[in-house]
Amino acid sequence: MANKSQAYDSPVYLTPQIMVGQIAAAASSVVKFPVWTKMVLKSVQISSVAAGTGAATDEFLLQRVQIDPTLGTATASLAALATNTAAMYSKNIQGTWTFTQGEFIQVAKGTDGTSQYSVSLEVFLVPGANITG
Repeated sequence: MANKSQAYDSPVYLTPQIMVGQIAAAASSVVKFPVWTKMVLKSVQISSVAAGTGAATDEFLLQRVQIDPTLGTATASLAALATNTAAMYSKNIQGTWTFTQGEFIQVAKGTDGTSQYSVSLEVFLVPGANITG
């Protein structure tokens, strides 16, 4: 297999890619998604799997994680996505965030130690971005 780019109207660029992960039941837990080529995040879906205690508030943050072998890890917050007060069951946040190959898309939660969440991302590959074919 080799890296290549397709025509701008190729179905690979027009069809959304879905990435799914879980946020564990621990304070300040995160879920990370690897970015394998240049892509645009259009939608984040956060759904409760196990309800929290309500004693703490979970604020969800969208973050960019860059890992450099010589400089280390750099995490930048891009947006506050939502806040859960133990009554949230599902929330969809839409936007436009661009990521480049080698980064991670990270969704972090707040301080509730018992709540668990399922997270899905809807991303589109940027026309001209390298794909494996």
